[in-house]
Amino acid sequence: MSGFGGDAATTPGGTPLSPACQNLVRVHAECAICFNPLCMEPCVVLMESEATRPADRQLRRVCRHYFHQACINDVRDGRCPMCRVDFASTPVLPNALEHPDEWFHTVDANADGGLNYEEAIEGLKTCLDLDWRKIETDADTLWPRWDPDRNGKVSLEEANTPGTGMFAYLKEHYPKAERPPAPSIRSRPRDWFAYWDEDHSNSLDKDELCRAIIKTARMTAGACEIRAVHSFLDSTWFLFDPNGDGTLSINEFVAREGMHETLCASFPPDAL
Repeated sequence: MSGFGGDAATTPGGTPLSPACQNLVRVHAECAICFNPLCMEPCVVLMESEATRPADRQLRRVCRHYFHQACINDVRDGRCPMCRVDFASTPVLPNALEHPDEWFHTVDANADGGLNYEEAIEGLKTCLDLDWRKIETDADTLWPRWDPDRNGKVSLEEANTPGTGMFAYLKEHYPKAERPPAPSIRSRPRDWFAYWDEDHSNSLDKDELCRAIIKTARMTAGACEIRAVHSFLDSTWFLFDPNGDGTLSINEFVAREGMHETLCASFPPDAL
């Protein structure tokens, strides 16, 4: 699809994503490896090693992050691509709508029998395609509705309450509003840049630009192409970021022989 080369042995996620890109992944409920919605494919959780587990408790998750099963299978160093903590296994997360009991107990990261707000919302992102940005905005009014006994956690029974429980309420009241397609990077590069500058900082860092390229090129075939984009940006960034501030402004992006021209020359017209 692209003119970039890629080494299939390279591990994606060698360093954590930038804070700006981590926020985009969280708000849009995306897999941090491929940047596609988590709910598109089966997801996994990252578990600790049986060898290091204390004898008096069950296995626990090592972090709160979720990834597509197909994407995490390509991670070779055994470390979370988001927070870089070591993991030993990657069991598939049951679907909340089909197997709510199993889903609930897997998402309950600290195994205390209840879900706090973060556990509940992050877990639901793996199976529901909703307006998560609005849900976060309304969190202060939503949480008391789901946690009627005000203990800071939602039980499985509370989550499944007909009409008012998390599952039913979110599906009914927060359908996802589809974002319009991005402008053409070839004919409208400034508008394309502004479209992907979602935090309105008037700049894109390396990870934000990588995400924009991957989503524009619709890279869903596999991790090799995705790694190739990461590798390309890592090796050439200094050429396009003359002031070395770690970001590209719109003028740096569209400069003659800059990043925009390089991208358009590297991809066939039907891919970017």
